Amino acid sequence: MAQDTLTHGDRIVREIEAEIVSGARLPGSHLNEQEIADRFKVSRTPVREAMRHLASAGFVDMKPRRGAFVARIPVTRLFQMFEAMTELESLCARLAARRMHPAEKEALVKTHQAYKRFAKAETAERYFDESNEFHKLIFQGAHNDVLEEMALKMFGQLTAYRRRQLSSRQRPQKSFDEHEAVLKAILSGDEEAAGRLMRAHTDIVGDNVMDLIGNIGG
Repeated sequence: MAQDTLTHGDRIVREIEAEIVSGARLPGSHLNEQEIADRFKVSRTPVREAMRHLASAGFVDMKPRRGAFVARIPVTRLFQMFEAMTELESLCARLAARRMHPAEKEALVKTHQAYKRFAKAETAERYFDESNEFHKLIFQGAHNDVLEEMALKMFGQLTAYRRRQLSSRQRPQKSFDEHEAVLKAILSGDEEAAGRLMRAHTDIVGDNVMDLIGNIGG
């Protein structure tokens, strides 16, 4: 949709969703209707419409007489989502190894090398933001629109939780090394290895997140 054809509600949905996905708005945080209306210089009606849309997409919880909150995923469902995300990412990597065009592989290599300098503890946040593009290029490289849509949606919903696992000082570099192994498998066209290595990588991310949540009682 072209920028100049966006309705007020569309703009609110796009920007609030981006903030949730980036982790700028944390799970459980309140989405104040009046503050959002003032920010976008609109009435509260398009804000309410936007909140309903975000709720239907799973990004927001609507609570009677309390308003809208960034969705806080129950631990059991979070585990199930990571389990499903592991399979989605593994399938995307396997199909990408089979279907990616040379230009797409080149873009994947460039993206991977671009965030290498952030794979250290003091730049963990930057590493996380930049390395997300690696996953998205693999989703796209699977050349399956339905699979890409499913993977992107769940990837976005899990972003705030995935970000937590980079609190370990060693994790960014290990993540980079895991990405590199997946990359090599895709470039060589080894479908089995690409799927297996991506599954292992996503399993580690999910396990780390669940361990952190367990430790902090989140």
